[in-house]
Amino acid sequence: MASHIEIFGTAFDVHGTWYARVQDGGGVLLPIAADKALKAELRDNQAYSFDGRVVSDHRGHPREFAASAARAIGMTGGAR
Repeated sequence: MASHIEIFGTAFDVHGTWYARVQDGGGVLLPIAADKALKAELRDNQAYSFDGRVVSDHRGHPREFAASAARAIGMTGGAR
């Protein structure tokens, strides 16, 4: 399993499900796989520096974004 690295992206709450649009991800929204505590700290349309990785399916297509930490960029009150 690949280790988590720093990845920049923006979090979006779409009907109660969290997604990330990550840097160099072609604008695709990936569901965020993270613990409840991290998701509770996210803010909609907020840029973050995530500790995470893109998880791909067996064909190499991005499937989800696994995040273990998130630090808000440019605004106060985001996840730490």
